[in-house]
Amino acid sequence: MPQAIQPKGAIDSSRLERYLKRYPGEGYLWLACHAAFFVALTPGLLYRLWVNFKVDEKGKPLDIPLDAVSGLLNSSLCRSLGQGVYEIHESLRDPLLNHLRGEKRFSSPRLYRLARFLLAYLDYCGDELPSPAFAEAQRWTAEAYLKPELAAQRLLEAFTDTVDGKAAASSVEVYLNWISTRGSEEERTGGVDPLAVAEQLVRGMRNYQKGARDEAIKSLKELADHITTGGSASSSAFRTKIPEDILALIKPGPGVEVELEKKGTVKALLVVVGKTASGQFPELEGPANDLELIQDGLKVLLEGRTVEASVLQDNRATRENVLRQWRAMCSQAKPEDHLLFYFSGHAENKRNDHYLILHDYEEQRISKVESIRTVTGGVIYEYEFREASEGCRGFITLVLDTHAGGENWLDLRNDKNVILSATLPGQVAYEQRFEGAAHGLFSKALTEVLAVGRYRSNKWLVRKAAEWIKATADMQQTPLVLGSLAAGRRPILGQGLSEEPNVDYLMDLLEANGCLERRAGQGVFTLIEAGWARFMEIFSITEELDLTKRRDVEKAIGFLEKALLFRGQEGLSIAFPAMPDAERELFQLELSLEELLNLPVHINRKKQDDGDPATR
Repeated sequence: MPQAIQPKGAIDSSRLERYLKRYPGEGYLWLACHAAFFVALTPGLLYRLWVNFKVDEKGKPLDIPLDAVSGLLNSSLCRSLGQGVYEIHESLRDPLLNHLRGEKRFSSPRLYRLARFLLAYLDYCGDELPSPAFAEAQRWTAEAYLKPELAAQRLLEAFTDTVDGKAAASSVEVYLNWISTRGSEEERTGGVDPLAVAEQLVRGMRNYQKGARDEAIKSLKELADHITTGGSASSSAFRTKIPEDILALIKPGPGVEVELEKKGTVKALLVVVGKTASGQFPELEGPANDLELIQDGLKVLLEGRTVEASVLQDNRATRENVLRQWRAMCSQAKPEDHLLFYFSGHAENKRNDHYLILHDYEEQRISKVESIRTVTGGVIYEYEFREASEGCRGFITLVLDTHAGGENWLDLRNDKNVILSATLPGQVAYEQRFEGAAHGLFSKALTEVLAVGRYRSNKWLVRKAAEWIKATADMQQTPLVLGSLAAGRRPILGQGLSEEPNVDYLMDLLEANGCLERRAGQGVFTLIEAGWARFMEIFSITEELDLTKRRDVEKAIGFLEKALLFRGQEGLSIAFPAMPDAERELFQLELSLEELLNLPVHINRKKQDDGDPATR
């Protein structure tokens, strides 16, 4: 038996020994360790797990045989729950997961990938799910890893329902039992684990209600710093109800907000190289000016946040210095921290050879006539930067104002990673003078757009930067954002790992439409509800939406984006082919659009053979 797996008792040890004896191959064990992530199993779910997790985080094959799927379900590790549903014995799940987590070839990134896989399975294989309870339990498991703040909110809402008499106390026990299976994954040193805070709060209140008064008081008093009364909590707080007799033991006041999420520290490494010591690359004027732009922009963008910025410029920007400092930042980052790596300078963007050029760059020319050269030092290849970034628990934003290649600088399967690149693959990044000072086009565009930005998501920022470059510069250069959907939606240097619409994005859309009034002490969901009610009133929207549900949040964002699109327009013209029989319907469409958008709408009734495009 592998020494890293430590079952809790003799029975579990016997179960594991029997499994390993019957299936001695390493692949069989790895499938069991991955399957232990799920609270319940079906043959379909386990087969898809086998298909999608055939290699480790380094790309090395796991060699899991296909018969491992049926073998595991029918082994001593599992038991049948009926109707084609199985579970690994609960007391064995933690030891198996800890073994997976403890292996360097997997570690924590593997569990995040399993959580994202599970959410995708629930969304796209709904017809295979045996019951709503099965889906709910699995979704909770994924959220506990990917979105602990959302899982914490669910727990607190469930407890509030029991206080109000809207739900049975047993519903809270279900959530607490699920949390207990999360194991020791959340080694959040120095940060606030929202789910752990919510769990401790609810368990403390329940112990008090059951009569375990001393134990409850001790537990609840440990949370005193996380609890504020009345309306004094910040916008990142979650609300719940605490009975007055329990609250009096901790803090006086009629109600509470619990601070569950804290914005992490922004740690920036700004690397600018205008010249090389060898003089083997043309000198650039822009990087020094770009540095000033970025530093000024960060002050405005990150007002109120804790920022630690380091600058490596010219002779300090050597390969050794940059890699050493970046590795240290990645290794020390907490899960809530956000790392920014910004580079302005020369780079190489060959087909299979991408690297940043540092101050100590040196090359050896094979021919004085031909531009064939061998790099002998002073560069950072993309694979080296990616390896230096591995294991970082925080968010990473990589900004490259140079033509340095594509998507291999970071592991973009990780939703916490995003690349903002100055060019499309194969393009060249340019400098241009603005009021006598040279700047990299991308750096200049970023700071110009941020100065007038609204909700400032990564995707929005790069799109607007591309529009600014096209309107301002003579050169063809198209920046792009590389990363997952969640990374693209995330605010610039903001948090949020959800694949669902970002809460910050929703709030900023409300603010852009003039419907959000930020007030000290209001919780984030109170702000959103009040802002959405104001928006509904302005645009006469009668459809009631529940903004705690994904589908309704998507609808709300659709309304807000459309309103923002047409904001400030005098009218809207829509072209349709002429359809005499549909005149009544078209007229009703005009009226409904006018009511929704609060601006005049005219539908252009064009002839069927008119090839003109629709106009806005």
